Amino acid sequence: MGKFDELKLDDWPYALLLFQVQVTERRATLTLFMAPCGDEVLRSSIFHRVRGYLDTVHADQPAYTEDYVSLNTFGDILKEGDYDSRWDEERTWEIIDGRLAEFARVEFAEIDRIVVECLEGSPRGE
Repeated sequence: MGKFDELKLDDWPYALLLFQVQVTERRATLTLFMAPCGDEVLRSSIFHRVRGYLDTVHADQPAYTEDYVSLNTFGDILKEGDYDSRWDEERTWEIIDGRLAEFARVEFAEIDRIVVECLEGSPRGE
């Protein structure tokens, strides 16, 4: 584990940063959200730091809010060829799991670096 293992909250949703996978008939998207609670200075810092890295992380939310903040939607996890004429739930989840693992290995590393920089600059990081 790293210097900052978890950003826990005392109440639901229990974590400051949340990923949502939304699967519909023809689309599966991954969205990174920030919860509407916790340290407002840290939340604002993470939001503005992510917005500063738009070449790496394309922030969706137009402005900071104290509600849930959508930091980024990472596009469609599934490709057109992943859909058959019928829904194969087991196969689809295997594809999604593989693509999420790749996302965690590659893209999330940059997001993690940004969040750690924010923590190091906050009172929690001192």
